[in-house]
Amino acid sequence: GVLAKQAATILCFTPELNIARSRALDYFEGVAAKTVPIFNWDKTERLEPVLVKFFEGLCAKLAFPLGPVITPNYLSDNGALVIKNHPEFACYRDIGFYLKLFLNPQTDYLPQTQQSSWRQRDAELNFAWDSERKMFKVKGYQGMFLNCRPRLKRGEMPPTHRFTPLASPSEYTKPYFAETEDDVLHMWDLPDFGSLDVGNAKALGQHDAELLLSYLTVPYMRVPLVLSFFSQQDRIHSLQSAKLQGVFDGVLFEP
Repeated sequence: GVLAKQAATILCFTPELNIARSRALDYFEGVAAKTVPIFNWDKTERLEPVLVKFFEGLCAKLAFPLGPVITPNYLSDNGALVIKNHPEFACYRDIGFYLKLFLNPQTDYLPQTQQSSWRQRDAELNFAWDSERKMFKVKGYQGMFLNCRPRLKRGEMPPTHRFTPLASPSEYTKPYFAETEDDVLHMWDLPDFGSLDVGNAKALGQHDAELLLSYLTVPYMRVPLVLSFFSQQDRIHSLQSAKLQGVFDGVLFEP
């Protein structure tokens, strides 16, 4: 799922963290196989039929009214009958939204951690139903609109990862994708991964860059290949490059 895709690019430096990650993914995968999600904020802000069905089942037991005007308020209004009688629903709603929000690969729409004036109550989510556009709007952090999916201009490529995939060859061949060895071999100009301190030399020549990018296209096998690549005396000095240090870390510590 989305969580597994985004977690795959997070550097895990300890075995315990890798085990915790695997167990969390196993848990969510097991839950997803048995249940139907009612909050799909990463796909739409509209009132989905599965959520309407949930409210219909709940309100039928409690004799709460339903309708196109009333039903959306059961999610957005903390004083409405559902949340008033089941306050835990607001907690599940907010947790589900925050989970989707933090998985949004477009970080421009996330609260910036550099902002020092955030207070605990700024993290409270405010849901509102737009009756004209038939969609929910969510605000937090002093009136900031929050979105769980990328907002793109026409022709703009969507971001794919929340965290930079340091071991992905496509990260270094932008704007071109390099998913296989053939993709690398058909490129005319390959990245040099920056300059070194000695004589403004490039970190890697075209031949070595081709080798390294080709190794990155084979998951798991790339670990011994990249280790062998940098173990050579004529290449180990290239690890002065910050980009190559990132590649090295990604190969070893990305799950």
